[in-house]
Amino acid sequence: TTGTSISGDFVNASTDAGARPIRAIINNNGTGVRVGVQMWHLGTATNNNATSLLFSAMRTTGGATDVGQIAGMITDITNTAYKGALVFYVADNAAPSERMRIDRGGHVTYTGTSPSVTTCGTSAVIAGNDMVGRVTVGTSSTTCPITFAVTWAVAPVCTLRNQTALLNISDYTVSTSVITVADAVIADSDVLTYTCVGY
Repeated sequence: TTGTSISGDFVNASTDAGARPIRAIINNNGTGVRVGVQMWHLGTATNNNATSLLFSAMRTTGGATDVGQIAGMITDITNTAYKGALVFYVADNAAPSERMRIDRGGHVTYTGTSPSVTTCGTSAVIAGNDMVGRVTVGTSSTTCPITFAVTWAVAPVCTLRNQTALLNISDYTVSTSVITVADAVIADSDVLTYTCVGY
């Protein structure tokens, strides 16, 4: 029905596994993108207000559990220069937290936990996450293991570069849990970058 407002449960599909609790049928001659569902945040205008779709499923003993969320967020409320973002949240044994964001420029930012570099020389520093990041090698380094914050299901495909020496790095290995860079291709204080994708 055109303009129907929904508050609370619209349809209970618990008795029919094939049921579609909410369907938006656009039946007109319009072209292009048509709005099937629209959600509003009508509270006080504040940066980072958002409306979202929340996904839940049953776990063994904990009942219905929130596992994922996609939010449309206003990041700048300025009347003549407003901006938005699409933000993706995923659960990892806790409430869903931000994992990826598409900003106003179409830039995709990954926001997971940073890997660790405990043996990449003394006082090594890392910034980034399991997909992309930058490592500043410490002093007296031998090898430089970059240990992923979350183990991959299959070893990812990674590309590494020594930004200080302006060289692509080829002497490294990748497993589901760690990237190990050989000592021969790094020196103290070198800045390394890495990009990894799964398949």
